[in-house]
Amino acid sequence: MKVKNIQIIFMEVRELRIGNWVSHWGDSCMVKEIKHENTSFYLYCADTLNDLVNVGNVIDAFKPIPLTPEILEKAGFEKGIELTGSWTYYLNETEIRFNGEAILQVDCCDYGKPIKYIHQLQNLYFSLTGEELAIEL
Repeated sequence: MKVKNIQIIFMEVRELRIGNWVSHWGDSCMVKEIKHENTSFYLYCADTLNDLVNVGNVIDAFKPIPLTPEILEKAGFEKGIELTGSWTYYLNETEIRFNGEAILQVDCCDYGKPIKYIHQLQNLYFSLTGEELAIEL
């Protein structure tokens, strides 16, 4: 009998902002509203008609979306050169070195913590540039 190692990844609500992309039961959705009531929280995402849909408060239903080269390009980053196994992507004054995880650099200042998920990139990009990172999935 084979035993599979399964990694369960949970999201922390405190990491989420309006506009973050998350996976809800396997479908990508953009967070449009977050409400806290007592000890529960509720996420609202836009459906295909851009109506708000209450996707609930089951934290297990939400997973982070892994960052990929395709997603970087959908966010407007342009693929640059490969150095020592890492590809470099550029957007304005922002540079990302990507080798399965991303290292973000803004105005030549290196932010050394690896970025694994879309919402982390969105949050960090906003914190460092003051601008939202537009991504269409």
